[in-house]
Amino acid sequence: MQSKTVAVIVAAMLVALATGKAGAAILTIDSDLSSLTAESTTLLTFFGNAPGTVNMPGDTTSLSGALQIDFTPASVQLLGGSRVTATDQGAFLPGVPSGNTPGDTPEAASFSFSYASEMLIGADLDTATRGYQFQVADTAPRTLSGGVLGAGSPVYLIVAGEAHLGFGMPPLSDLQTFVQTSVSSAAGTFSLVGSELTVSFPFEFTVATEPTNFVQTVTSYSGVIVATGIVPEPASAAMAIAAAGALLLRRRRR
Repeated sequence: MQSKTVAVIVAAMLVALATGKAGAAILTIDSDLSSLTAESTTLLTFFGNAPGTVNMPGDTTSLSGALQIDFTPASVQLLGGSRVTATDQGAFLPGVPSGNTPGDTPEAASFSFSYASEMLIGADLDTATRGYQFQVADTAPRTLSGGVLGAGSPVYLIVAGEAHLGFGMPPLSDLQTFVQTSVSSAAGTFSLVGSELTVSFPFEFTVATEPTNFVQTVTSYSGVIVATGIVPEPASAAMAIAAAGALLLRRRRR
C-alpha cells in the first residue's frame, strides 16, 4: 500500500512537470546590458515651469539586482520580490548634505539635473539622485509565445534613495515619496537554452515629487532590463523527483 502511495505521488509530480508548471525562478540582472535613462525632467512652480537639463554623463546609469518570476510555457509574471538598483557613478554636485546644508563636494550619483530657475525661485537648482532602488511587479501574467514576451502591465515602486538639492530647505528629498504618474512596457524576449533562462524587456515610467513650497519636479525614465539565471532542466527535475520518491520508499520500508 505504501509503495502504491509513493508511486502515485511521484507520477503526479512528473505530470505537473510535463504540463509546464515550471514554478518560480530568480534571475540576476546583467548590469552590462541593463540601463536606466532620464529622458526629461521639469521643475514646476507657482510662477511657471523650468525644463531641466542633465549634467552629463548623469543621464544614463546601469542597473543591477534580481528578478523573481513565475513562468510556464504560455506565460511569465514578474513577482513583487524583484528589486532593481541604479548604479551611482561619476561625481556630481550637490554632494550628500550635512544637516540643512547642501553638500559642496562632488560625489557619485545615479542621475544629476540642473534647472535654470533664477526667475522662478530666485536661484538655479542643481539636484543629484543617489541610492535609487525600485521594485517591479506585474499585476497579471505576461503572454509568452515563440520566445516573445508580452508587454504586460507592470508597476514600478521606488523603495529607496534620496534626491539631494543644491538649494532650498530641506536639502534632500526621500525618493520613496515620489509618485508614479505613468508607466508603459513593450514586448520583450524569453529564451531558455538548456538550463539557462534569459529574460529581457524595455520599460518607461514617470514620477513626480510631492509639491513642497509650490515646487515640484516631474521626471520621465526609460530603460531595459536583461536578466539571466539557471533553472532545472525538465529531465533533471524529473530524475530528482524520482530519486526522492525512491528514497522515501526505502525509508517507509524500514
